[in-house]
Amino acid sequence: MPVRLMILALLLASASGQIKVSTIVDASVESSQMVMTDLRSKLAAHPKQFTLVNAKDSEAGLLVMVSCFQRNQKADPFVCFYTGHYAGGTSKTLLGAGIQVATTSSEVADNLLASQLLGPAKYGSKEYQDQADELVAGVNDR
Repeated sequence: MPVRLMILALLLASASGQIKVSTIVDASVESSQMVMTDLRSKLAAHPKQFTLVNAKDSEAGLLVMVSCFQRNQKADPFVCFYTGHYAGGTSKTLLGAGIQVATTSSEVADNLLASQLLGPAKYGSKEYQDQADELVAGVNDR
C-alpha cells in the first residue's frame, strides 16, 4: 500500500481528531529514555492531534520506536534511530525511519515530531495543517 494511502487510512481511522500513538523505548538506555520522555511530553501537549496509548492497545494508529546510543559524557550529542509504523489492521506497515542527531533530547524530540508525526497531520484537516505549521515553525526558529 503506498505511503499516502496509509496516511489517509490513519487519518480516517482517527476520525475523532486524534491519532492514537503508541511508543516503544529501551528504558535501560538513559539517552533513549530522555528523548522518549520529551517526545511523550510534546505529544501530550497537543491533545487535539495526538493521544498516547499503551503499546498493547489494539486501537493504536501509529507506533513509534526510538533507540539512542548511550552517551559517555554529558556534552556528547544525542544520536538516535527512530521508526514509525502505521498500526492498522493485523499488520504494521513502515511509514518512515531515520536518524536524528542533536545536542539535546528536546531537539531530537522536536525533530522527530516534525518529521515523523506531523507528516500524517499535514494530510488532514486545515486545523491540523495550521497546527502542524505552527509546531514546525517553532522547531525552525531555534
